[in-house]
Amino acid sequence: MKGLLLKDLYMIKSYCKTYLFLIPIFWILGSFSKASSFLTIYPCLLTAMIPVSLQTYDEKERWSCYSCTLPYSSRQIVSAKYLLNLFTILLNLGIILIGQLIRMLCVSGFNLEELLVLLFSGLLVSVLPTMFTLPLIFKLGAEKAQLAYMLLAIIIGGAFAGIAMATEDKTETGMAILEVLQNPAVFMAIALAGIVILYGISWQISMKIYDRKEFQ
Repeated sequence: MKGLLLKDLYMIKSYCKTYLFLIPIFWILGSFSKASSFLTIYPCLLTAMIPVSLQTYDEKERWSCYSCTLPYSSRQIVSAKYLLNLFTILLNLGIILIGQLIRMLCVSGFNLEELLVLLFSGLLVSVLPTMFTLPLIFKLGAEKAQLAYMLLAIIIGGAFAGIAMATEDKTETGMAILEVLQNPAVFMAIALAGIVILYGISWQISMKIYDRKEFQ
């Protein structure tokens, strides 16, 4: 498993240089800009695209055929993509959290509700496109599933960026969301439980799909 993860990290370094350049820029901008919601959501979208991009390059290089000669099971190969996705999500959200705390403490003052909305929106934007798209990629191939991924990412990103901005601007929708967040611990626990369950289901589906595929 360690070898598979290292392979993907090397591929990120070689093929995802644009992401490595853009994501830190938006981390910095999001920490100093009043329009923090969009600048927080955008690097989450980029983070969600990384495993999809890697799988695309794997298909171009016929990695699936080559991997059959290596001592890795199909479940390990699939799991490597999901584990890498989790690692990049946690790293991205951790840095966003630090940046937003600095911004709030130095500029606008600490606001727990705003922070929770930003982080929760970022988490959903990072996780949902991947959990729905990876099974499609393993089933249909990256090229056929790419359009579905882009549409899903845009819809989810736009929706949660709008929610975050509504909260910042104190609109009726934003105030309704804040009312839901009056008990952040319960809300976050329920939301995280749902995400974990859906992510686990997606993981299992992808492993079953990949395990039944034949490579030539």
